[in-house]
Amino acid sequence: MPGLPIERWGIGRSHRLLGKVALQTKPAEAAPHFERAVEISRKIKKENELALAYSGMGRLRKLQGEDAEARRYLTDALEIFERLGTLLEPDKVRKERRSCLRKEGFQEGAYHNG
Repeated sequence: MPGLPIERWGIGRSHRLLGKVALQTKPAEAAPHFERAVEISRKIKKENELALAYSGMGRLRKLQGEDAEARRYLTDALEIFERLGTLLEPDKVRKERRSCLRKEGFQEGAYHNG
């Protein structure tokens, strides 16, 4: 992947933001953007950006009715956010994740990482 890390970060962030917009306007076009954002963020080790991409992909999967897959992405995002000490996003991700758990039939508090 050519370019300086800051350039690659910008490209990854741009894909995440395009995915976020597509999620609201054309959900079918969101996945490739989130996938590219995940790939770039992993390669350049930008963990907060990676967690944001995971949470976007989790929201997309939830919208598509793929609750188990959504929960996996949201769990990965939450673990990164908590480890980094990110302040705002964990609460949003927890709320989305709880919704997936309820739809899957888990009761709140009955799931260890809920």
